[in-house]
Amino acid sequence: MAERLLIAVGLLVAGGLAWFVVDWFQRRRMTRSFRQDSTAGTNQQHLQGYARILYFRSDACTSCETQSRLLQQLDDGIQQLIEKVDVDRDRERARTYNVLTLPTTLVVDAGGEVRHINYGVVSPRKLRHQVAQVRNSNGSA
Repeated sequence: MAERLLIAVGLLVAGGLAWFVVDWFQRRRMTRSFRQDSTAGTNQQHLQGYARILYFRSDACTSCETQSRLLQQLDDGIQQLIEKVDVDRDRERARTYNVLTLPTTLVVDAGGEVRHINYGVVSPRKLRHQVAQVRNSNGSA
């Protein structure tokens, strides 16, 4: 009995560690892509030095419709941070970020580091919390 418990705990720890490493690697790779992306924020030059949200979507994605409605619930201050990337029109950019799931949202800090990755539909509450974390950690607006 004790052996099974130790094996179960070991598997949980290994799974948690694997998730942490994969998440860290993915955020690092997307940060590198963001910093090399010449189009990142070109529509929002006034947001240079601020936290941003990249929202990857498609017209053919039904979950993206839901995500778009949820994003409308955010206050104007956060909505102006959102840059929508239509993967149908900008396939190369989606490939650069290795976006395989729609919708995907990235919360990027003022220094261009991807701090949060959300695969699938994310609630406005969670996005507000993530943006607040980024703002509080580096003092950007």
